[in-house]
Amino acid sequence: MREIKFRGRNIKGEWLYGDLINDNINNTPTAFIFPPDAPNSYDRYLVNPNTVGQFIGLYDINDKEIYFGDIVRNKYGDIGKIVWFHDCSIRVDCGGDDIHFMDPDLGLEVIGNIFDNPELIKSL
Repeated sequence: MREIKFRGRNIKGEWLYGDLINDNINNTPTAFIFPPDAPNSYDRYLVNPNTVGQFIGLYDINDKEIYFGDIVRNKYGDIGKIVWFHDCSIRVDCGGDDIHFMDPDLGLEVIGNIFDNPELIKSL
């Protein structure tokens, strides 16, 4: 069973990792991350809901966690962004064409994400 956790970027631009609560405050979509290492177990931190991505339960070749919105390269040099994961099947958007990877061990390497490295997906 895969670990369920999320990441989101706070207003300072820092990435926070942990549990997620989505809310709607004053008709505004709002998201909070509860990091496991917070000083109090109930501490929550406001993050931009547009930056939230879920851990897909897999690691890249450098043992880095892979999240929705990550930009990856496979062992063949193909670059795309993680858009879907289910039953050991990864779907990567490669500029209009989705590549459906049935094998989660295709030598994927996280090379950035759509928020910090938008220039990487402009080439798709």
